[in-house]
Amino acid sequence: SRRRHTRFRNVTGVQTCALPIWDGSSLRYKRDVETLDSKLADAILNLRPVWYRSKCAVDRQDWSWYGLIAEEVDTVDPRLVGYTQDPQDPSKLIPDSVQYARLSVLLLDVVKRQKTKIEALEPLTEIVQKLVEQVEALKTEVAALKAA
Repeated sequence: SRRRHTRFRNVTGVQTCALPIWDGSSLRYKRDVETLDSKLADAILNLRPVWYRSKCAVDRQDWSWYGLIAEEVDTVDPRLVGYTQDPQDPSKLIPDSVQYARLSVLLLDVVKRQKTKIEALEPLTEIVQKLVEQVEALKTEVAALKAA
């Protein structure tokens, strides 16, 4: 199905960006709901965050921007990309924008799993700290024995 987009135009009528105008999240709009497979979320770790200067005339040219490249995101997960007609071949769709809002769900999965791992490691850090203290005490004892 075609994605619903709205085009925002600057005062001169030049197209500047494409954004989804509807992103229904109610269960009423969903079927076959399952918990996200972590492998799908982990795929976003292959995305390349970039720094860039915008070619868009209405963007501040003295600013730098951060983002992702739609064509690169398309190779990782096409569901995270908005498409537009290819000007050379109108029968084809080409990557046009990144659906940044959809990234948040995948990021949430990654962060939750990292939190679980960190919580599992916290008791170990306490044990390691106690071992370090014991080693330091033993060093002091050895030094005192050597001095005697």
